Amino acid sequence: MLKNIDDSTVSITLHASDGKTAIFNKEAFDKLEQALNEVESNSSIKTIIFLGPSHRNFCAGADLDTIKNVTDKTKAKQLAQRGQDVINRVSKLKADTVAAISGACVGGGCELALACDYRIATGVKETKIGLPEVKLGILPGFGGCIRLPRLIGLPAALHVILQGKILNFKKAKKIGLVDRIISENVTADNYKEALIEASKLIVNNFSRKKLNIKDKILTFTQLGRSIVSSQAKKNILKETKGHYPAPLAALDVSAKALSLDINQGLELEAEEISKLIISSE
Repeated sequence: MLKNIDDSTVSITLHASDGKTAIFNKEAFDKLEQALNEVESNSSIKTIIFLGPSHRNFCAGADLDTIKNVTDKTKAKQLAQRGQDVINRVSKLKADTVAAISGACVGGGCELALACDYRIATGVKETKIGLPEVKLGILPGFGGCIRLPRLIGLPAALHVILQGKILNFKKAKKIGLVDRIISENVTADNYKEALIEASKLIVNNFSRKKLNIKDKILTFTQLGRSIVSSQAKKNILKETKGHYPAPLAALDVSAKALSLDINQGLELEAEEISKLIISSE
């Protein structure tokens, strides 16, 4: 749902069929695309704030019922690319974009947040952010493997992706997944207003901390990625004995994509998740 905040600011509330929990299914993507069509054609919009439908939910990710019975690899890849395409549109918006998170922001919800310029979150116990896909036998398929390493560095990103981590707001802020926490009391009645005001402030006054030299080397050089990947692979094989394909695939995509452009990385991610979707695991 698109709403005008002022002459240059709008909010987009993610669709929830029950009014409480946003899940990325065909209907939700269709409605998000409708909102994106409107904001893309309006040059007066300078800030776009993405909100969840309740203070306990930003977005719970993709609808697993959509993929659980898929047995055709082409169909699986098309489903992944559908989500990638919509979220990639968010990343290309000319206006400043803010993921204003309260409550669960996991899987595809986290990947939408990663496509935004800024991420803020409420300091309520329900606020948890992460990428649990490998625990479901798949990998982050809407750009998570591509964008998270670029944002927080490959070592930290693999810690989240390969273990299917879901972090509380404090840990998410510590690793740089979230830029700012709203510490005030947030309720069902005031969460949108609080997040909107905080979003305006962060757009006008924020400088993200850059990766340190070590993380830059381990993320953006071939030698650094080789060192990180080799150790990560050893840890995965020690834990899974080679019987669980999702972490190895996620590692491969996350590391390789750093030497590719975004579109090439997304293609690799879609190809790998399509294999996992049709696997028995």
